[in-house]
Formats: sequence, C-alpha cells, structure tokens
Amino acid sequence: MIVNHRSLPLVAWPSLLSLDAVAVAITWQSVLVVSFLHRWPAWPESLSLGATVWLIYVADRLLDASRLDVTRPHTLRHQFYHRHAKLLIGGWMIVALGAAGLVITHLSFVLIRWGLMLSALVLVYGASVHFVPSVVEGLTKSKGTEPTRRKWFPKEVQVGTLFACGVSLVIWPNLESRWAAFQLASTTVSMSVLFSVNCFAVARWEHELDLAQSFTNMDFRNHSTRTRLAMNLALLFVPVAALSIQLPMTLVAALAAGALGMSWMMNRHDQVIPLVDNGIAHFEIRGIVVDALLWIPTALCLMIP
Repeated sequence: MIVNHRSLPLVAWPSLLSLDAVAVAITWQSVLVVSFLHRWPAWPESLSLGATVWLIYVADRLLDASRLDVTRPHTLRHQFYHRHAKLLIGGWMIVALGAAGLVITHLSFVLIRWGLMLSALVLVYGASVHFVPSVVEGLTKSKGTEPTRRKWFPKEVQVGTLFACGVSLVIWPNLESRWAAFQLASTTVSMSVLFSVNCFAVARWEHELDLAQSFTNMDFRNHSTRTRLAMNLALLFVPVAALSIQLPMTLVAALAAGALGMSWMMNRHDQVIPLVDNGIAHFEIRGIVVDALLWIPTALCLMIP
C-alpha cells in the first residue's frame, strides 16, 4: 500500500507508535510468569518491560530515520519517525525518566543488575548496526575498496535473541531448580526463533525499500530458499522442544501457535514490496499481521486453565 502523510491507515498507528512490540513483550512475559512462577506479573515488571522495549524500538527507528533519503523509496514507518523526530525525542526522554524512576523504586537489586547486563548487550547491538557500518564504509571508501555486507550474525537474529532474553529476564532470579533453569533456557531459545523469524519476514518484505536506503545487511534475493528452509526447520524445533521438556500446556500452546503463525506468514506471504516511485512511503499490512500473530494467540493461551 502506498500512502502519504495525510492519509495514515488506522491499523498502522500501533506499529508507527511502536506499541505492537510492547504488546508482544508483555503478553510473552505474562505467559512465562504464569508458567514458571505460577502468578501474574506485578505491574512494575510489566510496565518496566513495556517502557524499555518502547524506548529501544523508538531509538532504533529514530536512528534509521536520521539518515533517511526521502527522495528514494521508503517505508511509512521511517517517514513517520523522520517527520516527527523532535516530538518523538521529547516523548522518549520523558518515558526514559519515568522508566528509570520505576526501575529504581520498584524492582529488586538483582533484577536491576541483570537488566543492566542485558542493556549493555543492547548498546553493543545498537553500535554494531548504526555506527560501526558507517565507520567501516568510510574506511573502505578511503582505501578505494567496496564495503562488504555483514552476513555472519544478521541484525534480525540479534533483535530476536535480545528480545527473548528481555522477556524472560524477570523469571531467572526466581528459579529454584536446575531443571526449571533448563526449561526456561530452552523456552528462551524457542522464543528467539519466533522473534527472529518475525524480523526476517518483515526484512524480506521490505528488502527492496531497505536496499534503496542502504539499511539492509543481508541479500534475501540470493539466499531466500536457503533462508526459508533454515527458518522452517527452526520453527519445527519450537513445538517439538516444548513438548519434549514437558513445559506447561499454556506455554506449549503459545509456542506452537506462534510457530504456526510465523510459518504461515513466511511461506504463503513472502512477496517483496515492489518499488513504485521515488519519494513515496510504503505501508505493509503484513507487518501488522505478523506481529499480531505473536501476541493475540499468546494472550488467548493465557485463558487456558
């Protein structure tokens, strides 16, 4: 879908405001807390996670939008953050201050320490995606060589892994046995698969737009078949692993539903968004659907007694 800034689709607003990622994080945290700790998350746990996820996603999108070339094809998401950067930066600072106060006053020291360690990894990720590539590109150009694309650890895998670790963070300090720790580690790996495939699907659809903006670091055109096979095998691992380690039925159902939804979107709806014209924003409804398939079935699974 091609849109302009005067006709933003209603369904696009949760994604534009980075609320879809918050919904995914809170629902998966809830199902983990219910499954492993046999209680619902306390409001500071959910609110601090939601605020942190929102801050990370908004910062990432603002950094992308800061180097957006509006004369070339781009996504509606990047256009929105480019047009409203000052307002979003102000909102980001307010939320950051509120989140810091909430964490300091309501979370345990142990959980804060674990969160700081994970935050350091997020900062490393941000630097590797937004700053290191530009430095490398500048050095290679000064030497008269062409910059090479980073393929060994794609951005999508980094995001999925960090997201899964953040969602499961509140559980780790409260585990009472090695078996529970093994179950949670396996679940975290399974969630990282779901979240990574989600990112790969969106990156696949927006590949041509990202190429036009020099955002991408992976050529999906040359490796689409191999990448799809690897992701299907990884998705098959998710429900098999959940059943084999005897996870609670609520968590098994959530993981299986997530794997089924990601597989369906990846295999049946993998067409790349075509480039129509320069300077026009593209909105992809599949991005809304693929995120909804991660949090709506999970929320429904929480109703399983």
